[in-house]
Amino acid sequence: MHNLAAVMHKDGVRVFSESLPQDRRNHLLDAILGFPAGKSSWHWTSALEPMPSLGFHRRWDAFRDRAKHQRRYFISPTAEDDFDLSSELNTNNAHFIEEVTPDFTFYRARLHDAAMEHRRLQFIEVEAPPPDACKAGRANAAGIRVLYVADSADTAIAEIRPHISAVVSVGRFRPRQALQVFDLSQPPSMAALDPFSDGFAQEMRTAAFFAQLNEEFSRPIPPFTPERDYAPTQIVAEFIAEQGYSGIKYRSAMRPDGRNYVFFDCTELETDGLESFKVAEVRVISTPHDPEWMRNSLLGIQERNAETSQIDPADFGQTNGPLPQQSRA
Repeated sequence: MHNLAAVMHKDGVRVFSESLPQDRRNHLLDAILGFPAGKSSWHWTSALEPMPSLGFHRRWDAFRDRAKHQRRYFISPTAEDDFDLSSELNTNNAHFIEEVTPDFTFYRARLHDAAMEHRRLQFIEVEAPPPDACKAGRANAAGIRVLYVADSADTAIAEIRPHISAVVSVGRFRPRQALQVFDLSQPPSMAALDPFSDGFAQEMRTAAFFAQLNEEFSRPIPPFTPERDYAPTQIVAEFIAEQGYSGIKYRSAMRPDGRNYVFFDCTELETDGLESFKVAEVRVISTPHDPEWMRNSLLGIQERNAETSQIDPADFGQTNGPLPQQSRA
């Protein structure tokens, strides 16, 4: 299915009568979207985005490659195919704004190493590390202190990928005041768009952009990932921070229903207790993996997702619960 009408039908976007021939549907869509005559044969992979030479995904790939291998301190385009972050990322769009208040609780987990296994951690050991110990991440360059947290203890524990019998400590955090975060976890739905509205083409473009951005932030990060691979999302995070947002919300890579947050200023959240757990079970779900380039190969690969499905309280001879707030590094 390479034409837009067929892909829209596959994606469940019903705007045409079933009796209308597909070539007529494509002709109408070309006219609505303002595409040049005769371009109905453009290759579409989803109802969100065509793939002509100036298509969105190609420009995002160009932006990502330039950020990783050429220069990272740019926002505006410098070439025809460049990704214009300032116009693509409309931070005033109310759909992406979420307010978190002091009644929200966030969670951050730390795995106990051999030296910590039989003692209870202090809260300062679960907080964001000091700047000289901060490694590069999705939303920060090395040396820049931010706070990565999750929406639940289960999500926080899953994100650190513990093994069975591992001991983990989970700190709780609350905002000191109401904060605005930029929510990438719920991209606009194509099915909810009105294909006959004046702004349909731009709405499709926005939906495609945020779907891609959410995927980039939620992508599982393998161990020993080179720092340059974080550059594209770091640039986006810096841009969002410059617009006055306190953080970013995105989907968890390890729990499909989990959500992660990164806050740019660690002092905007206060500590609210610390608990320790022992991991009792880790579930691994494998699905067949058959990429096109391997279909004629004898080599087989499986794609695996790990989920922590059971955790038990860890007993250090103390009662779990809130601890006195520790001084920050």
